[in-house]
Amino acid sequence: MKMKFISVVMIFLLLAGCASRIETVRTENTHFKPPEVREKPFFEYPVSVQKKGIQGMVGLELNISREGRVEHAYVAHSSGNLILDKNALEYAKRIIFFPAIRDGNPTPAKISFDVKYLLESKKNASVPLPYIEQVNALYEQIQNTQGNDRNTLLQELLNLHQQFASDIDGDSRYNDYIRQIVLDATHDTWKPVWHLFPLRFVVFQDFLNRYAGSTAAGEAGNLLKVQLEKDIHAVRHSINLSEAKKSRLLGMMADHYRHKYPDLFADTVTSPDAS
Repeated sequence: MKMKFISVVMIFLLLAGCASRIETVRTENTHFKPPEVREKPFFEYPVSVQKKGIQGMVGLELNISREGRVEHAYVAHSSGNLILDKNALEYAKRIIFFPAIRDGNPTPAKISFDVKYLLESKKNASVPLPYIEQVNALYEQIQNTQGNDRNTLLQELLNLHQQFASDIDGDSRYNDYIRQIVLDATHDTWKPVWHLFPLRFVVFQDFLNRYAGSTAAGEAGNLLKVQLEKDIHAVRHSINLSEAKKSRLLGMMADHYRHKYPDLFADTVTSPDAS
């Protein structure tokens, strides 16, 4: 069985002859800082391509506005697979950047942006392991700590959850890693849909299950809502889930959270019984 990790690499080049070219110039009168990624959208590696063992890299050219939005995107170097090329384009168009800065002011810029699709053996999938080890170590420290030191550790745990949730993509096998750091009760709640989609919000729900009375519970609740909103959007726009599976997962999320976050589930019905 294969586990995929997608690395997205942004390469800034000097693009001569272009009005919005990227250049890093330091003179007495000019200072240029290229765009930087501010917010990455949810990324899915098309399952139809994965099953065929297809990998590749798509080289894109992006025009970034002074507001940090991708105004235009096109394929400069094809991966050789039209599905990957299209998927990379759609992904890149949703990225939000910190805009380029020239002499202290936001300015349009053009960048080269590579999206790599890589299949790696699951036994070599070491990226989440430090997260798992760090989280489990924090659980033990929090249990044996009181006062302000405990509050600091709780905040550190939330920070780790945030980073992990922002880094993982659309492979439901990431839930195998999440399973290693959540309570049995947390897992059992979502067990019927555990195999469908990466349940990133669950790490924040598990935090609340463990530390409901802590000073960090309020922030954890806010993070849970933010992540739920992102995951709802990701499920609704998933390219790898059938409509029946989307309905089942969204319905189950609504069953559990509509009373607390009704605005997130205004258009969602309760979960059907389909497996």
